[in-house]
Amino acid sequence: MQERYIDRIRADRPRWVLLAILLVAALIPALVNPGTAAAAPTTSVTVKKLASDGASVLAEKTVDYHWMMNNLPVLGDGSTHYYHQGPVFVDDPDEAREQTLRWNQAEDTNVETKDMGALKGTNLKDLCDLVGGMGANDTLRVKARDGLSKTFAYKNIYRYSPREGPMGLCWYRDGQYPDSGFSEGLRLVWFADASTNPWGLHVFGNWDWHQAAEPRYWYYYQSGGEKYPTTTGLSVQYVSELIINSSQPAAVGSTPGKAPAAAFSAGAVAGPASLTVQFSDQSTNGPTTWAWDFDNDGTIDSNTANPTFTYEQEGVYTVRLTVQNSAGRDEELKSTYIQVGPGSSASAPTGAEPQTTQNPTDDPPADEGSTPAAGPASKPALSPALIGLAAVLALGLAYALWARRRGQ
Repeated sequence: MQERYIDRIRADRPRWVLLAILLVAALIPALVNPGTAAAAPTTSVTVKKLASDGASVLAEKTVDYHWMMNNLPVLGDGSTHYYHQGPVFVDDPDEAREQTLRWNQAEDTNVETKDMGALKGTNLKDLCDLVGGMGANDTLRVKARDGLSKTFAYKNIYRYSPREGPMGLCWYRDGQYPDSGFSEGLRLVWFADASTNPWGLHVFGNWDWHQAAEPRYWYYYQSGGEKYPTTTGLSVQYVSELIINSSQPAAVGSTPGKAPAAAFSAGAVAGPASLTVQFSDQSTNGPTTWAWDFDNDGTIDSNTANPTFTYEQEGVYTVRLTVQNSAGRDEELKSTYIQVGPGSSASAPTGAEPQTTQNPTDDPPADEGSTPAAGPASKPALSPALIGLAAVLALGLAYALWARRRGQ
């Protein structure tokens, strides 16, 4: 009986090996692209109003897109397409003329491929009003689930011009919702007018933002030592929080919010190799621990509040700060924040604010002759995990073939 059972196990061994190979193969997408799960769309947003101390929560409300759709005015009709504008990759020896060309007042370059889709969404103004609204000196931080964020002024939320249009939190695109195919939702998109460009499209152009926002809110695509204005990089994806930083004092006897809000700055953010950067923690609400990742490679490089770090190799670096105390944690990610290499300025670029992830649609076409610099943090095409997985598959297949031949 026992021998028969062992023989049966041996006979079925190739099947078990094949099953193991199939299970491992199913894990390949997660190993090759581990960020896929983290980049899942959001279906709800938390709107929070902080007092002038930056910590006390004056009001807070969480709503999902179903509630927004049924209880607040809807932006868009689901058939009209809205566009942002990518960088205008032109160079000119005359700096003033170069800037004029790059801001592209005519709104006729790098537009048609920046289609955000046929959209529906909710005006950020209406969402802010759920917690008491904004004052003239307040700012709004639009934060994604992965920690990326952009900050905007009161006037762009409440006093927008017809040309730039309202800022909308989009929960519908091309017939799909965040839980049924709208993979970048909830997404921030401007519902601009169609008054400027030659095609009559609803385009949120670079010059629209130049005229509407203060320089510190402008966004640049950076390639080497060059900066190209663009509005696609303002379109935050996977939005999970809207945080109003108000000038309103906390109520007497109120309980301050205890979780820290991560923020940081740096001295020189560009320069030649062996660039030493002084980082300064600007987090609020008393963090007790700090974790700095100076090249966003997943390794903690420093645990001090205000560290210095030397970048020895040329490239463009993303910096992440995670802060924590007994009540919670928060992080801030500044994408393409540090530039190391020839032609890089030794001071912070004018108007350069913490950036969201570089929008891939900002990459120049091959015939425009401008290739974004790849930072040293870029991973090799074949990671050790993938190579190891290939070896396991090869061994498993070889064993299955051997076992089958032996059984014949």
